[in-house]
Amino acid sequence: MGTDVRLGFAQELSLRPVMAIFLPGSSADCVVAPRARDGRDADALLSCRQGIALLLHFTARCRTAFALPLLSCLLVVVPRLESAPKKATGPEVIVVADRMVESAQAPRPTPDKPVYYFLLGGKEKPMGDAIAGEPMPTREEMVGEVVAALATQGYRRTQLGGPTPTQAVVFSFGTANLSSLEMMEDDGTATTVGFNQREVRQLVGADKLAPSPQVTSTAERILDASREDRVYIYVASFDAAALAKKKKVLLWRTRVSIDSRRRTLPESLKLMLASAAPHFGTQADLPVIVEDADRQRTDVQVGTPVVIPTATPEKP
Repeated sequence: MGTDVRLGFAQELSLRPVMAIFLPGSSADCVVAPRARDGRDADALLSCRQGIALLLHFTARCRTAFALPLLSCLLVVVPRLESAPKKATGPEVIVVADRMVESAQAPRPTPDKPVYYFLLGGKEKPMGDAIAGEPMPTREEMVGEVVAALATQGYRRTQLGGPTPTQAVVFSFGTANLSSLEMMEDDGTATTVGFNQREVRQLVGADKLAPSPQVTSTAERILDASREDRVYIYVASFDAAALAKKKKVLLWRTRVSIDSRRRTLPESLKLMLASAAPHFGTQADLPVIVEDADRQRTDVQVGTPVVIPTATPEKP
């Protein structure tokens, strides 16, 4: 004698996955409620017209031991795939580093031998045509970020009465937009004359690229950057003793810039200086392109290994 099975299958199912029912010969049209505004999943409402009616009719006349396994076979759980939030990508930073003297004359700091300096400059200097309304950081913001970036490399700012400085660090910042003028020739052709193309090429290090019949992908990116409007930060160091004698002896300089069409200098200031800091006081024969993958690398410092002797088990 069959057992009368009553399944409350038509009621709402509070499930995270989206559930679909496949019944041969029936139209299993499932309606899924949208996500609730408060962030919780709305109940998955399954309305399967003929399919549910047929299933309930069939299970009501079957033994429980047969009907429930059948239901478990017909019920397919399809996980809802939520699109992962896209990670924000940082700007492509171009760093150009030059050391103008021998390394012995301008040694980089070490943990036990920091380099003391005093800070100069800090003016906004547009390179080329300035764009009205271009956001710029204040000098106070620039000073704080430049000093912080130098400190990560062991450069210590000194004040009056502090340690004697050996270097004088200056910095400037601003826009670097191409200045050009279109001139008409007598034959009707137009010629574009660039006024600051040389300066922009030096800013991105395009002048360091050797002439080659085959342009590499990196060289192509640098050349493209030399034709873009950019924002930049310039950090340089002079010999402090020579400067006291009114002589300018440039020790090193670092130029860092990004494309200004997608990012502004205030929002990219920290990231730009963090990308440039490892190159302070160094010489790079070619421009360096710093991307998200480079910034995400971690420098793991491994200490001196210590051997811990194994304890000798006590005799009973």
